[in-house]
Amino acid sequence: DQRGFDNDIFKTIEALGRQDKKTVLRLVLRHLDNGDDPLYLLSMFIYQWRNLLQLKDLMARRVPYGALAKRSMLHPFVVRKTVAQLNDFSLEVLKKNYQFWQDLELVVKSGAVDAKQALVNAVLTI
Repeated sequence: DQRGFDNDIFKTIEALGRQDKKTVLRLVLRHLDNGDDPLYLLSMFIYQWRNLLQLKDLMARRVPYGALAKRSMLHPFVVRKTVAQLNDFSLEVLKKNYQFWQDLELVVKSGAVDAKQALVNAVLTI
């Protein structure tokens, strides 16, 4: 069921944002066992790091909390969930993680590595 899948993907990206390796690995393996596309999972991971990075930047520029959703063009629920994770990361760490997942996506899309294995290996390194 698509709703269950969507809920699971958001649990997965929330766990990724917390850098909860055990939970992320368990959920990624479940997604892969269910036949979910590893490129979709990668795109969602990039989405999460981009949101974290964007909101961290807006907050550093002193954009009021109430204006974050409009300025970032994210749903207020996504803003609330993402902002809750921001204290765990410096801007430098967010940039590094965002770049890591983008680079991984490029390597996978180039066909240089197996997408499933690359995703699992990447989760093990977080």
